[in-house]
Amino acid sequence: MDFSDDFPGLGRYWNGSNARRASELPGIDPRNIVWLGIHWAFPEEWRDAMAAGATVFSEWQVREMGIEQAAGEALRIAGEGCDSIYLSVDIDSVEHASAPGTGYHSLSGLTGREFLALLRALGRSGKIGAIDLVEVSPRKDPFEMTAVLAGRAIADFLGERLFTSEPLG
Repeated sequence: MDFSDDFPGLGRYWNGSNARRASELPGIDPRNIVWLGIHWAFPEEWRDAMAAGATVFSEWQVREMGIEQAAGEALRIAGEGCDSIYLSVDIDSVEHASAPGTGYHSLSGLTGREFLALLRALGRSGKIGAIDLVEVSPRKDPFEMTAVLAGRAIADFLGERLFTSEPLG
């Protein structure tokens, strides 16, 4: 979830605290923070995110709801009262078999196909004003699968925005 606070030896500002630090910024309402595809979290992260009013859709909830419905609900919550949504995509939401080149490995997570479908669904929203994709570590992936998946995800997201006949919004 990257909603941790202080970490021994790393302090308040580290790669596991970016969502927490963002939630503390002026003009950011934690009730607009939504995670899609979470498959694991530190108990204190989960507790603190829920207490702040954030929303989590686990990988299983995304599957049960369906990609389109989960994306739509996440966009509705994240965009409520906002001019624009900032989308941060963490490749470690994907199962290790499809994305081995990341810092956190898990047998669970979204499949590569689910991940791409989710990015395409999110790409159809005109409400997203910025995107990043994080946690790709090419040195951990000798076959470059993770970098290829990340590149394809961004291309699919942008393709939905650039090559649609419908106006975004």
